[in-house]
Amino acid sequence: DIEQGMDAKATTVAEAINTLVSSYSSSHIAQQVSRRVEEINNM
Repeated sequence: DIEQGMDAKATTVAEAINTLVSSYSSSHIAQQVSRRVEEINNM
């Protein structure tokens, strides 16, 4: 069924995006960006 395939793909894409967001949020780079934004805001 085409519709079922599309729903399954959408779920997979949503899961992939959530995984990427979670990975970035807990990354060292995200922490550096957060600190830098705070520094800029305090200028």
